[in-house]
Amino acid sequence: MSLNDVLPNLGKPWWKVPHLLKLNLVLLAALLTPATNGFDGSMMNGLQTLPAWQEDFNHPHGALLGVLGTISTIGFITALPFTGYIADKLGRRLPIQIGNVVMIGGAILQAGAKNIGMFLAARFLLGFGISIAAVASPALVAELSYPTHRGKVTAIYNTNWFVGSIIAAWSTFGTFQINNSWSWRIPSALQCAPSVIQLVSSIWIPESPRWLIYKDRRDEATKVLADYHAGGDVTSPLVMYEIAEITAALSAEKEQSSTKFSVFLKTPGNRHRLFILVVLGIMQQASGNTLIAYFLALILKQVGITDGTAQNGINGGLQVVNYLTAISSAFLVDRFGRRTLMIFAFIGMFLSYLLWTIVSAINEKQNYSNSSMGIGVVVLIFTFNIFYAIGLTPIPFLYLSEILPYTLRAKGMMISSFSGVAIGLMLGLVNPIALENIGWKYYIVSVVLLAVWTALAWFCFPETKGRSLESIAEIFDGEDALVGDLKKEVELVHDEVVREKYQ
Repeated sequence: MSLNDVLPNLGKPWWKVPHLLKLNLVLLAALLTPATNGFDGSMMNGLQTLPAWQEDFNHPHGALLGVLGTISTIGFITALPFTGYIADKLGRRLPIQIGNVVMIGGAILQAGAKNIGMFLAARFLLGFGISIAAVASPALVAELSYPTHRGKVTAIYNTNWFVGSIIAAWSTFGTFQINNSWSWRIPSALQCAPSVIQLVSSIWIPESPRWLIYKDRRDEATKVLADYHAGGDVTSPLVMYEIAEITAALSAEKEQSSTKFSVFLKTPGNRHRLFILVVLGIMQQASGNTLIAYFLALILKQVGITDGTAQNGINGGLQVVNYLTAISSAFLVDRFGRRTLMIFAFIGMFLSYLLWTIVSAINEKQNYSNSSMGIGVVVLIFTFNIFYAIGLTPIPFLYLSEILPYTLRAKGMMISSFSGVAIGLMLGLVNPIALENIGWKYYIVSVVLLAVWTALAWFCFPETKGRSLESIAEIFDGEDALVGDLKKEVELVHDEVVREKYQ
């Protein structure tokens, strides 16, 4: 028996099926988590163009500018050691709510900052809150989504980074003409908007059925799956199959004591998972994207685009293009596959960065006198971001949630986030210093790294499309490992559920 054997023939689009419409609407709340993070990077780009912000904080540059850009990352990494435990102990929904409360507090403090110390403290709190919510949110989305929607819905998750970045970019563009501190306080206050919306809407989010079963609350899990996957029918073959498969998988994982971090080192399959977790986290931050995300204004100045209005307009347009590209890619993950889109994106990013480096070198030799060269750099920045949005915005959270079994999902997300923010923290401090001192030559580092990432994705990242969360274990552990026993247990538990007809 497989998932395809129990999927109902709905006979109409999902948005005309009440329980699926309700499910995807409540999932919108969990999908909003990246918006606050996206707001942060885009806002910092915008604030650097505002004269009032520069004057209020004494024109930060070099190392201090690097700290301002990375202090939220420091807050993120400070919370990470606790996020996996919190998500496993309290469930998926409550950590999302806790994280949002912290983020709202940080945004309020940021908007009211009187000095650089308060501004730094506020940004630390924002990163701390994002970290708590960001581990639980994608796990909840993956674990609650309708089976045939999981790929697209989970891929959409990180595209909402651009929802926040678009709001931030255009809010700073709109306040650019204000000649006082409100030009930066208004965008700072708006950073709490996604968190307020998510906090309120999270009231209607159900708990993860996988977490409920792991906590021996199978009746509650059955009701959640019945309500949101089968319109309330607890005897639905789909619901019974899902309960059977989840119960069997969690039972097997518990027997193997696969709830500790050390289990990542015990088997070849888990070591492969660990490698992907660490590498993919680094790829998300060390592909040249952090330069653009936090220091676009500095890059544009180096190619002769010094007008603040033009810089804000480019930043705002870039975020819109990024979002449209990322959301389009999210709807293609089940057609082309996760691995294919990532490899395509890495090749495109490599070529874009290579050309960007060459054009920047020529531009410098001409003393930035040729305005068309500056325009060429802007075009290549847009091109690079389009490819990044195709492969590294929608796919990583989807891919990680799929390759990790339930008992390692939150911990694995934490490991990947830690590797990403650790390298992001380093780059955030190094980027502005390197750009100011060696200019375009610093881009060569990204060109080399992108070549390496392309090779690693090609040889080390298996395809996962077309499988249920539990059956993906077969790719890493083999048919004779966990999955062999799992299939037998699924049939046994399925027979039991059929007999009991859960009500």
